[in-house]
Amino acid sequence: MNSWAVPFVTNHKYRIYWDIGQLNWDKIDIEVANPWLVNDFPVLFNEPYTENYEVVEFFNQYNTDFATSGNNPSIYLPPQSLTTTAPANWLSGMSSFNNVTKEIDFVINGKASSSKRIEGRTTRCRYYTASWCVVPTVATACTGPTHLWSDPTTWPTGKVPAAGDDVEIPSGKIIEFDLASSPVLNLITVIGCLNFKSDNSIDQTLQAYQIFVLGGTLTIGSVLTPYSKKANIILYGDYNG
Repeated sequence: MNSWAVPFVTNHKYRIYWDIGQLNWDKIDIEVANPWLVNDFPVLFNEPYTENYEVVEFFNQYNTDFATSGNNPSIYLPPQSLTTTAPANWLSGMSSFNNVTKEIDFVINGKASSSKRIEGRTTRCRYYTASWCVVPTVATACTGPTHLWSDPTTWPTGKVPAAGDDVEIPSGKIIEFDLASSPVLNLITVIGCLNFKSDNSIDQTLQAYQIFVLGGTLTIGSVLTPYSKKANIILYGDYNG
């Protein structure tokens, strides 16, 4: 574990940057120096991030992961408590976050002795209500006939998926990807079985911004019928480095 002792001037706001590629964190532990007095001004911290978080939360006296053998129980500080509490009532660890501006704000002060040790946690998906969260799905076994990707009747819309579409391979259904190249799709969710063309007659490229295999399978060849051509899966996205 890496740690640093850093002095800060009270009644200021600091923007903290980690190394490039290290802007996101799952857990952060903060220990406040004892000389901090109850009437001292607070220090506000702002941290940029690149992920999407459904929950950002802080605990006083560290989470129960650390509360062993008589340690004080953790004090939970609800998400967005920094914006719902008057500044005069702020406690260390009160925080807010914004997935549009990609910023986490939290406060440190000396108002409560239980606020000397803080733990912060970020969670990408907990309630699965956010648009970027995909609810885990239990798939059934794939049986029945194989449906060709290129066949419009394979799809509920009656059309072969076009650029920017969201595509779902339903539970229990077998779909064979038989194109030389797909358009750049937005999201492919595989709950059933998606297989690359099995006769090894063409090179193939599947393109999307996101591919989620949720209980299903994405297969390129097998032990009995190895894939001898060239198969590409290209994922697109934005780089913020």
